[in-house]
Amino acid sequence: PVPVPVPVDVNVLGGVVCKKELLCDSYGITIMWLGRVEGFKINSIILIYKEILAAAKAGNKISFVVVGDGGDLDLLKEKVVTTPMVKVEYMGEVVGDELEYLLISQCDILIAMGTSALEGAKLGVKTLLVDVFLGFVPDMYNFKWLYETEEYSLGRILYRDDNSLLEIGCSLSSIIAGDGWGDVSVKCKDYVNRNHTIPLSAELLLKAYDNGLLTYSVLVDNVGPCWLIRFKSFIRGLV
Repeated sequence: PVPVPVPVDVNVLGGVVCKKELLCDSYGITIMWLGRVEGFKINSIILIYKEILAAAKAGNKISFVVVGDGGDLDLLKEKVVTTPMVKVEYMGEVVGDELEYLLISQCDILIAMGTSALEGAKLGVKTLLVDVFLGFVPDMYNFKWLYETEEYSLGRILYRDDNSLLEIGCSLSSIIAGDGWGDVSVKCKDYVNRNHTIPLSAELLLKAYDNGLLTYSVLVDNVGPCWLIRFKSFIRGLV
């Protein structure tokens, strides 16, 4: 298979510049989850919370803000709660300019998967990827910055016996304790601009189609060959 990057609109609120500084309010740094709160994502959010609790044991006060809504929100609220060192806040769904302002003004580190990760990184928010964990919450896990991913991956599906849990990367505790954050904002933003713009994704998709690497035999069988012609014309209009 040929990887094609997920596109995102890189036009941002007021042409905002890259967010570089840490906010570090009176409650320490703010870590955000952005995304749906249901189904397979619950274990990922619980893992983030566990890692935040571990980092707090080193004396770090941390705010954990959950931005998103979903069918398992009440379940999550039972498991992810405020402690003396970790303040938990649930924001519900936030979209559009309000989301961009929230990320710029209140988020030190965004942890997300899929297009949610791109929404923060395009603003220069320091963005860590998290994977999907089917049926378990790992005891140990290494995070990667968005720009460290491979083949445009924005999160993988992992199983309990998967050796990828502790591949190259760092624990959240190590990341928070470290001082090598200087260029992370710039690297996250540059990664999105180099790999996930709409014209670039359309161009790569069109190349795959032209080279016979993109087949839609099932769609052709169901809706006819004219669908492919319309699809190709649509993609060409984006390039």
